[in-house]
Amino acid sequence: MVVMATSTGKLIDRETLEEDMNEECPYCYRTIDKKDVKEHIHQQCLEFPVRCKYRCREKLTRSQMEEHENNCEYKKIPCTYEEVGCDIKVLITPAHTKISAILVVCHSSTVAIELVLHIIYTYMYI
Repeated sequence: MVVMATSTGKLIDRETLEEDMNEECPYCYRTIDKKDVKEHIHQQCLEFPVRCKYRCREKLTRSQMEEHENNCEYKKIPCTYEEVGCDIKVLITPAHTKISAILVVCHSSTVAIELVLHIIYTYMYI
């Protein structure tokens, strides 16, 4: 047994000292220096639960979140007219109608509005 003196002058064995300096993460169960636990949990721990940045209320582990956010229905997607300069981002959610889910259009485009109206009238009479 190796005995060391602490700053208070007390003698303590090395194993106890190392145990006092480390803490187990409550999410991933890794042993971490006590001084780094908060940073590990809030920035690094892959098992820490986080919320989706698209506000879909989904709460997953940090390791699962990237895949979820790539496919999240609340993710904003570019307008179909982005190539010609439209910078509108459209939020696709489960609450959107069948029409808007099929066709994401620039709201300022007259042609697009006419196309949407045509689709609406077509579905009304089916």
